[in-house]
Amino acid sequence: MNIRTDYLNKSRLRFSVPPRPSSSLLREVPKFFQEKDVFDIWAVDTNQTSLAANQWILEQEKGITPSIKDEFKVCLLIIDMQIDFCHPLQPLFCGGKTGCGAAEDVAKLSRYIYQNLDYITEINCTLDSHYRYSIFYPDFWINMSFQNPLPYSTISSKDVLEEEWIPIIDGRVGAEESVKMQIVNYLEELEKNSKSLIIWPQHCTIGNVGHALSPLLHESVEFHSALRMKNPVYINKGENKLFEQFSAIGLGTDASDQKLAERLLSFDMLIVAGEASSHCVKETVEDLIKVATPLNMIDKIVLLEDAMSAVVARDKDWNIIPNGDVITDFSDCASDAIKGFRRKGTKISNTSQPIQSIQGYGISR
Repeated sequence: MNIRTDYLNKSRLRFSVPPRPSSSLLREVPKFFQEKDVFDIWAVDTNQTSLAANQWILEQEKGITPSIKDEFKVCLLIIDMQIDFCHPLQPLFCGGKTGCGAAEDVAKLSRYIYQNLDYITEINCTLDSHYRYSIFYPDFWINMSFQNPLPYSTISSKDVLEEEWIPIIDGRVGAEESVKMQIVNYLEELEKNSKSLIIWPQHCTIGNVGHALSPLLHESVEFHSALRMKNPVYINKGENKLFEQFSAIGLGTDASDQKLAERLLSFDMLIVAGEASSHCVKETVEDLIKVATPLNMIDKIVLLEDAMSAVVARDKDWNIIPNGDVITDFSDCASDAIKGFRRKGTKISNTSQPIQSIQGYGISR
């Protein structure tokens, strides 16, 4: 499906092709790579990717060694850069302030991978993975008038206790008391932490094309894999239907979440990019910092500030959706989070800066 022409003709939208940074520290990108292909959806042919990688390396003056030989090990953590978040016509496109944020993020990050192939040891990609009847979707809830809640509205523990909103569990309207109280307890826990249950448009449904990694990015990830002889790691998150898992590290109650955080922090440097800066990136980094703090490892975390965008809900004419008192523009939330991470000791970088010039590169501990 090619919607590039239709998209670029929208009067309110302008896709700005990021300038390609030039430096002796950066590789040349392959000739087939074009930033504007971010608007195409296709199945990446990994066989052709391998052939292209082999041809490309023959044209380079400098060879590439397998990642296992890296003395300083760098992990690139890509959070939820899936079609539903990164393609402008999909239901939860993270447009950010510019209206084209996530598409530009994908273009810049894909180029970043090509230009820093020698210095990225391993790529980890999280994938938001949901079912239709999940607690944060309209279909999960119904009221006495047989209506579903609107996207971007919120549901409180009080709403559930007073049956303003009734859950639909396994085809039945209403839940057993134990399940109902599990839901109420979860919502109360959110509220204690000044959070709320937001109802989102359906997105990243398992089995749907929107669940897949954005193809332009996927191609660069597989290109890296072919050249560095290292499989990418894919991490599904969000399959539990009774709570919302923004963070790739989870709720902090599962031993496997702790192990994932510790594995990511075992690298000498952990570079983070993805969607959305206001939600999944924000909460993943918050959880990584919780694990990194007692280990004195916060300075291992590097945020690619220009390769992440906030959720900003827009209508068909690309105007920000007014929704009463409900927030539909989370840009300030994202900006405040990044400022807070900087104060706590994470490094801030961007896709124009070569990895080996990031402060601390080459210093293993």
